[in-house]
Amino acid sequence: MFKIISFAFISLLAVGISLQAISSVRPTGPVQKGDAELVNLERNISIINNKLYKTEKVEIKINNRDGEKYTNISIPYSKMVRISDIDAYILDNSGTRIKTLKKNEITDKSKISDYSFYEDVYVKEFTLKHNIFPYTFCYSYKEQQDEFLHIDYWLPVLARRVPTQKAVLTLTIPSDYKISYTSQDIASFSADTSGPIKKYTWEACYNNIIPYELYSPVFSSLVPSVNIIPIQFKYDVRGSQKTWTDLGNYIWNLRNNLSDLSSEEKIKILSVISGTEDTSEKVKKLYHYVQDAVRYVNISINTGGLKPYPASYVAQNKYGDCKALTNYFMSVLEAAGIKSYYSLILADDPIDPVLKSFPSQQFNHVITCITVKSDTLWCDCTNKLAFNYNGTFIQNRDVLVIDENNTHFSRIPALSADKVTESRKINLSSNAAGTVSCSIKYIFRGENYEAFADLLHNYNESDKSRIVHNTLAEVGFEVVDYKIYNPGRDSKEIILSCTGKFNKLYRRYGNDQLINLPPVGIPSFEEPSIRKLPVQIDFPIQKVDTIDITLPDGFSFSSMPDDKAVLSRFGSYFCEFKHSGEKVFVIRKFLLNSGNYPIEDYGDLYSFIKGITESEKTSVIVTSKKI
Repeated sequence: MFKIISFAFISLLAVGISLQAISSVRPTGPVQKGDAELVNLERNISIINNKLYKTEKVEIKINNRDGEKYTNISIPYSKMVRISDIDAYILDNSGTRIKTLKKNEITDKSKISDYSFYEDVYVKEFTLKHNIFPYTFCYSYKEQQDEFLHIDYWLPVLARRVPTQKAVLTLTIPSDYKISYTSQDIASFSADTSGPIKKYTWEACYNNIIPYELYSPVFSSLVPSVNIIPIQFKYDVRGSQKTWTDLGNYIWNLRNNLSDLSSEEKIKILSVISGTEDTSEKVKKLYHYVQDAVRYVNISINTGGLKPYPASYVAQNKYGDCKALTNYFMSVLEAAGIKSYYSLILADDPIDPVLKSFPSQQFNHVITCITVKSDTLWCDCTNKLAFNYNGTFIQNRDVLVIDENNTHFSRIPALSADKVTESRKINLSSNAAGTVSCSIKYIFRGENYEAFADLLHNYNESDKSRIVHNTLAEVGFEVVDYKIYNPGRDSKEIILSCTGKFNKLYRRYGNDQLINLPPVGIPSFEEPSIRKLPVQIDFPIQKVDTIDITLPDGFSFSSMPDDKAVLSRFGSYFCEFKHSGEKVFVIRKFLLNSGNYPIEDYGDLYSFIKGITESEKTSVIVTSKKI
């Protein structure tokens, strides 16, 4: 992939953490001793008088110096989540306690993430280490919440390459307290619901290490987890998660009465669309108005990051997070007489499906939905991209559209291949000594449109230059000069033009020169004997090259490769060669279809990719006329 930077979608940072879909495919293999092991995890949760109490006990075996990073502990808390009774100590290899954490070794700090402006979340941090391996690091703490809409999202895995030997989750609640829960890959489960107190127990382990593999499903969908929610709750305002409509009404009530634009602001809004009759054009102009007027910052305070700031706050301060900017844009539309909908989405990479059978807060992003005649517009107010652009971070996903008493799911369309195409116009020339000059014009859509638009708008010239040079160096191109530009504000593509040279494309063998083609950038999948996980490709990958090669003076054609064609249900590859006079023209196209492919199909997918990489091993051979 030619992605230079991660496009930073914005998180709600709400307490309702996403619930991943259950995968039926699991890798097999023995427990691998690595840097550390999660020996024991005990989480005990009780609900008493509608307050939530949690006790956490953790034992981690540290096997070497690299494993010591797991002794750096950060426990988040806030006005709504209180932490107490922190204890930590170290056991040597014989089980003897040799070191205990002191109270003055616990520090408090604000948890400001690098994409946040302000959060009212803090962390208690500490660490405890020993210089003789292995040793066991143990810690525990208590937590209390007076208001909550999420009891627990339990994922008993410390890290991808760290096994969990034993983990136990226990929940005790009054007999009349209603909950809903879902789980995956749980080793054992028991429920005692006959007395005045109901008790639930889940046990799990993570012994078969899941390595990272290209285009694999979201990691948390492959490991044990339990998600528990209350049916009825109070979290700033009272709400219910019995149905999606109930949850939608709760979100609707949180946002109610926050469209408080001033009369001056409303006059300005009406002036923006003065003389415009078409509703879609009005929405576009107002979207541009919001893009120009405010900027994104993440603000997670009060109701766990769920309640947006009022429209007046954004208008006055000129910033907001995804919730606040969406609420502001909706208020702007309302002032213009246009109805819109606050819409929740799980924006993630890879796509993590919403579990529709489990009504709950599973989302991390907010966008605006506007229905215009028979068309639906989806507007993300956190970026400077084209109007109604369904980016790779929101495309092909279910969206919960919030409407009083009528909350429902809708679907953002999937990106087609033509909307994610990366095309290149490449001109190559060399002299008899093999020195190659080159110019390239990239036209980016999809993922790299997002990345380069971010680069264009949000980075200084020095950082732009560094990123462009380093990125193209990865494909063997040495940049001399470049320019990034956008054809138009609402163009869903961006252009990078650069000059320089490709290394190792021309090779000299006596009187012959072999001219290799610039690499197209085929994904490097693992061999079938290594691959353990299914493949999840969320949007197509399409690359189109037009290559003009000018022969060196004094050289003529000796050998031209045959045209290539590889066709499969996974995609296609074509490469066509033509020559005229002193020029060679190459047209090349690669397409990898989106889709979810089970491990049983992986051998065929790998054969398709391998066939293309073999086809890429072709050269144009030219011979010097001076013999």
